[in-house]
Amino acid sequence: MSYDRWLRDDAPEGSRNKLRKRKCTLRETGNNSWMMMALASMSLAGILAIQVALLSMRVLTTPSMTVQDTVVVQSLPTSVPTQASARSTATVVATPLTGSFLTPSPTFTAKPAIYHLPVNAAQNLPGLDTEIDVTVGEQLSITTQGWASSRVQGMSCNGTALTNPNGLPLVSASSCFPKMSTSAVLSSAPLGELIAGIRPSGATVPKQWFAVGSSFSGKIQTSGRLFLLYNDNPGNYGENSGSYQVTIMLASS
Repeated sequence: MSYDRWLRDDAPEGSRNKLRKRKCTLRETGNNSWMMMALASMSLAGILAIQVALLSMRVLTTPSMTVQDTVVVQSLPTSVPTQASARSTATVVATPLTGSFLTPSPTFTAKPAIYHLPVNAAQNLPGLDTEIDVTVGEQLSITTQGWASSRVQGMSCNGTALTNPNGLPLVSASSCFPKMSTSAVLSSAPLGELIAGIRPSGATVPKQWFAVGSSFSGKIQTSGRLFLLYNDNPGNYGENSGSYQVTIMLASS
């Protein structure tokens, strides 16, 4: 039976008043229930939004890998996870870089040392100190250019002759035979040829003289200081003039 029936005019006044109060109470109770349900729904949405924000911050603040690692983060699911499953949603996988990302360390090769200096034909013994220290096994290369002058006697070349680094004399624009001398610093080489010698540590003069000429290349057999000299008889250097232009290249073994 509805309350409206008891609220008719023919119902007793006392009964109608009680029923009115009870109906108002039921309406207020219903309205409060709807409000509580709405608040509960809003609270749940707020909690879920906070959880999603915290999860995003956890992903963004994941410790960075080293430069040799790659960080891969899985994407969030479309549905909002519960608090229990949100912790396992974001995973970090470290994968070493391979292929073109790895550049091998460059290897450096020592360049040979190069020296340029003149050798005066009037330079007396012990010769020109190049101030170059050589070591056994090093590769020595020498190239020589220029003309010097020396007194040449004998054969058909008498007088003052120009000589090239190989000791070939030239008198009055005519070439002559190379002049050999048993008294020369290096008797196996012509007079006027460029020669070299090495002064070992502790020695006062170079030893093991060898012919250089216009070009020489070979490995060092004795460690020490390198000297260069215009080949001639000792005591005759005051009669010479001119110089050779020498380039020395020294490379480690």
